[in-house]
Amino acid sequence: MNLYDINPIYTRGILLRWEQLLIYSEFIRFCSTWFKESFNEPTDVQVQAWASIESDRHTLIAAPTGSGKTLAAMLPGLHRIIQSKLHPEGEERPGVKLLYITPLKALNNDIHHHVVSFAAELDKLAERTELSWLGLKAAVRTGDTPQKVRASILRKPPDILVTTPETLYLMLTSQKAREILRSVEQVIVDEIHYIAGDKRGTHLSLSLERLEVLCEKSFLRIGVSATQKPLERVAAFLGGWVDDSVRPVNIIESIGDKKFELRVAVLDHDSAKDKEAVWFAIMDRILKEMEGCRSTLIFVNNRRLCERLAQQLNDYCGGDFASSHHGSISREQRLEVERRLKAGELKCLIATSSLELGIDVGQIDLVIQIDSPLAAATGIQRIGRAGHGVGEVSRGVIIVRQRSTLPEVAVLSRMIRERDIEPIVIRRNRIDVLNQQIVAMVAADDWTVDQLLLLVRGSDCYHTLTRDKLEALLRVLSGYYPFVRPLIDWDLDTGKLSSRSSSRMAAVMGTGTIPGSGNYPVYHIDNQIQLGELDEEYVHESKVGELFQLGAQSWTIREIRNDRILVSETANRISEIPFWRSEGLGRSFELGEQVGTFLAEICARLEDRQADVATVDWLEQLYGFDALAANSLIELIRKQQAASAVPTHRSIVIEQYQDAMNQTHVILHNVWGRRLNRTWQIVLEHLIESKLQYRPYMGAKDNGIEMIFREWDPEWLSSIWQAAAASVDPILMEAMGRSPMFAITFRRMAEVGLLLSRQFTRTPMWQKRLRSEELLKEVLPYAEQFPFFEAAITECFEEHLDADGLKYVLNGLESGSIEVKITESRFPSPWANQFMWDYVNTQIYESDALSSELQMQVMNINRELAGAVFGASAVGVVYEPEVLAAERQRLQGKPQGPNELAALLKRRGDLTSNELEETCGEHAETWVQQLEAQGIIIRCQVGGESRWISRDEQQTYEQFPLEPTSVTFVLNRYIDGRLSFSEAELRRRYLLNEGQSQQLIGKWEQERRIERTPFSEADLVYLIEGQVENQPRSGGLQLKGSGQAARFAIGSRVFPSNTSVMRVSLWHRLVLDLCSCSGTTCCRVSN
Repeated sequence: MNLYDINPIYTRGILLRWEQLLIYSEFIRFCSTWFKESFNEPTDVQVQAWASIESDRHTLIAAPTGSGKTLAAMLPGLHRIIQSKLHPEGEERPGVKLLYITPLKALNNDIHHHVVSFAAELDKLAERTELSWLGLKAAVRTGDTPQKVRASILRKPPDILVTTPETLYLMLTSQKAREILRSVEQVIVDEIHYIAGDKRGTHLSLSLERLEVLCEKSFLRIGVSATQKPLERVAAFLGGWVDDSVRPVNIIESIGDKKFELRVAVLDHDSAKDKEAVWFAIMDRILKEMEGCRSTLIFVNNRRLCERLAQQLNDYCGGDFASSHHGSISREQRLEVERRLKAGELKCLIATSSLELGIDVGQIDLVIQIDSPLAAATGIQRIGRAGHGVGEVSRGVIIVRQRSTLPEVAVLSRMIRERDIEPIVIRRNRIDVLNQQIVAMVAADDWTVDQLLLLVRGSDCYHTLTRDKLEALLRVLSGYYPFVRPLIDWDLDTGKLSSRSSSRMAAVMGTGTIPGSGNYPVYHIDNQIQLGELDEEYVHESKVGELFQLGAQSWTIREIRNDRILVSETANRISEIPFWRSEGLGRSFELGEQVGTFLAEICARLEDRQADVATVDWLEQLYGFDALAANSLIELIRKQQAASAVPTHRSIVIEQYQDAMNQTHVILHNVWGRRLNRTWQIVLEHLIESKLQYRPYMGAKDNGIEMIFREWDPEWLSSIWQAAAASVDPILMEAMGRSPMFAITFRRMAEVGLLLSRQFTRTPMWQKRLRSEELLKEVLPYAEQFPFFEAAITECFEEHLDADGLKYVLNGLESGSIEVKITESRFPSPWANQFMWDYVNTQIYESDALSSELQMQVMNINRELAGAVFGASAVGVVYEPEVLAAERQRLQGKPQGPNELAALLKRRGDLTSNELEETCGEHAETWVQQLEAQGIIIRCQVGGESRWISRDEQQTYEQFPLEPTSVTFVLNRYIDGRLSFSEAELRRRYLLNEGQSQQLIGKWEQERRIERTPFSEADLVYLIEGQVENQPRSGGLQLKGSGQAARFAIGSRVFPSNTSVMRVSLWHRLVLDLCSCSGTTCCRVSN
């Protein structure tokens, strides 16, 4: 084929032929020879992309897998670098010219390998043509890059740097690394669909704006993906904003027809009568599909199935037939598996999403997807791994294990063939990501609030951010709230933002948007090579000597340490498959609507009992079903209709049956996915629990909600369709406080937003939960002001719930456009059977659920627990008087300089000059004068006298005690900084009347912030509740009898009658400390 014979394609209004690129004569002269020798002719998308990029237009490339997208994006950048080397204009600044960003480390290595290969080929061409050539330099920089290589990159910057979003963030935060990025001319974001819709994409969008400010001139932005929709929205995400206008991005959309040869198969369950036979059926089917294939890639939806299938295939076929590839296998192991597959040494590889993107693993003849791919975009990416070359056909087969998933698979099969994908939703104003980036920016440079707001609004994800929202975050970061450690300084007079000593470390340690998992890394006991990681819960259920499988290899647990697992190989192939706890997002509402439409159509077709043959043909032609799969779906539909009814997009089915224990199961069958059903479940729990004395079991799945009742009244059914759409939001808001979803979301946001510090070593998940719960308890009194509280609720609504979808359904039920069908049977229908298997597992594994005690005020171990453990009598701990004095002194603190004095005022609140002199000694007056001159602290009238406060709290104190939030802020901090207080002391210090003080004390008691001393009924002295960070610190409150178990005194004197009580809840801390003590380790109580 001649270069001039390529057919034109439509690219958003641009019609181009290859000959039109002749205007780029230098481009052709320097690159066409190499390109023709290596790739023959360019594809349509390459022609269009090169024209766009060479004319300095920001470009978004949307084209099928195997159409040459990577080179379409990269070649103009290579050309520019080549040009600058062949025809240098003066002395060129050393630095990176082309920055290539991918979402996966494995993809980084793959791109780097390609660039190095291109450079080698260009070297040979230059040598053959006697061209003076300096060569292309490329490097990859990720979290796995050795320190020696990182240093080399800084000393001799490459022309092309391949990296990840997180590493770009780290380089922008490093004073040395950011210097080599000032010269960047082009940025390519590969597989942009993979991150555009989540927080990693939000994080990257801000990093791109930081890079824009850093670079000497504006760089060209190029995005690449095979699966992105809507294109205009992704283009805006890539381009960002300049002032009040979206940066223009040229969209290159190839209409080149990528052919998918996709079939749907189902297991022959008639030949699988038991568990082992089921596995034989799976393996027989896989081996049948693999006949005649040199290499096959099998995708599964979770890591446990990945390992089990690899084990079963190896046992069944013998030898090293298959291997596994997933995120819990170490990088070295994954690279070796990829190398073997590409080299033809491995016939079969089983993978999760870790191989979903465009990683080059050589020639793949067939892709097998086990079960539904869950989304059309995922299916396109996975099936597209086969026939990856230009013009090749991608061959794939979806093997369905559970017939109940056949309707969803049918819809997805059609969507994959037609490249019809779900829309990407790009979220706005994620404040945890912004918090992290602000700290990183201020750690690298000083900023003003105006400068910061201008940069942040350049990101499409934050263009609507208001100044008030930004300043609310800055108050959090600068230490306005005493329970949050300050990470930056904010001068309120000048608006200047500057770093603190902790800023850079916090920004680096907290990198990224994926909270730490708490998983245990697995190391080989002899060579200390990391092999992968195991779920924390799985490790807690394991012991030394047990066998497990990881990476298709059996291992023996040799040692379990606090931060790692040490293992050795074993020849025994009969080993346990680990589990990794996770929950997918489930079916989207849009996909659910299509599944419902499909079910309505197939039910209509099957109304004629003679239509089975025609329906089989319809399923084969339009949906790629084989005969067995088509007949299995028809049989499923007919059995469901006989037992109950089939839900569609215009009907729901309520099915009732009783189990052998006389429990009533009520199944709400629908098609709208897990997010909507989880939302509906919360509403139903609210409506039904008011009628019961117990909480029934409820579980939400993609296909409905199951409710199990010990007792049943048919009148309760009306609660399902009588819920009004207008009541959804209020019910959800009320339920949020006791929902584990909110606790999990808040914890993750606090970690990403640097409110909870990350550690160098592994932190157990229970410790993270405890720290998060302590923070949430402190936040609750300021919920309306503290931005993370509202943001966590918003994220729950947007990411985990579907309130809008539920309102649509409820309005449909009310108007009659959605029908309700009620059936009652003796046995569960085929649709209901899928719910049964989740019930027991859900009861065993509960996580993150808040206790009823803290549905309003977060998890707390209270006196009831102490009574259960130690008896109903009063419980006390024996402390020496000098220990109490030392603890009181420690709480008060002794500043060593003006900065520490400012921190003391932030921690303890308003203090008089005399109180400061008692605390700081002779330096107090000098330090106060310095801080006042700097505008950090000011005088304020509080309680009828002059006291010193932090400058940023002036407005709060001016509103005290008229504004409720100011009362909460000032007085909560007062009691938190003391071992004890009396009501009289509280009234005297803040000029409160008796009614005000009693109201406050009643509120604090109800919230469990304080407790009356259990040692004297008469004393109106209150113990001030604290939470635990279960880690000993020097100077912490230590029990009498160091090195021995804590001694408890029941009914004996712990404090003198005129002494206030402990600041901490003794039973709370002691129960936790005792649980963690072993041997002669002493218990300490920490604040």
